[in-house]
Amino acid sequence: MIRRTLTAVALAGAALTLAACGPAAPSDPVQQKSEATTAPTATKPAGRLAAVDTGYGVADGNAWAASVIRNTTANIIAFSASFSAYQGGTVIGHGSSTAIIRAGATAGIGADLDLPAGAKVSKVVVTLSTLDSEKDTSPSSRFTATGVHYQADEYGMASVLGEVRSSYVQDVTNVQVQVICYGQSGHINGGGVAWVDAIGHGQTVGFSADLVTVSGTPARCVAYPLVSGLSEGS
Repeated sequence: MIRRTLTAVALAGAALTLAACGPAAPSDPVQQKSEATTAPTATKPAGRLAAVDTGYGVADGNAWAASVIRNTTANIIAFSASFSAYQGGTVIGHGSSTAIIRAGATAGIGADLDLPAGAKVSKVVVTLSTLDSEKDTSPSSRFTATGVHYQADEYGMASVLGEVRSSYVQDVTNVQVQVICYGQSGHINGGGVAWVDAIGHGQTVGFSADLVTVSGTPARCVAYPLVSGLSEGS
């Protein structure tokens, strides 16, 4: 169900569904292949969304896949990303996640990959599916991430830290912060996720994505704060 808070829309429930109050976006899924050591493949649209970059990171037996998604429509869209990991031509692992992206925005999405012990990932394929959408009546309501940086402690545990600033009129709870990191080559080499419990209009609140999964030490990391299906406005 949709509740008209957060200026334009708040999505209630873990399913991240949107009530169809405007024209629905097509839900035809497509796939985009990406390899960590090569340039990303050409962009293909998923409904009215496009995955413009995809990659993955592997460290200490864990794996994280991530994509940068662009919404070129005037709608706010709930979508899912299904990541499949391959070794050669065989699927060896899978992960999935859901997110909400505002009109005209670029956002990140990532997920843990469930891999067998000792697996060697050769590529990751992401399939995007639009869950639902409606007209975004307040596309200027955004979160902005600043001061994003990678940090490892003396024990080698990695985190990505930064701050989120809100331009929403309402106070917002349960803001999802998707983190995507890039290697020296400029390609995605992993990431993670953090949560901001609550943030008020004009406020700046810190976040920490702990235990991010990256291949090696990233050259930089980018954070995408997003309203989530658990978010509420007041």
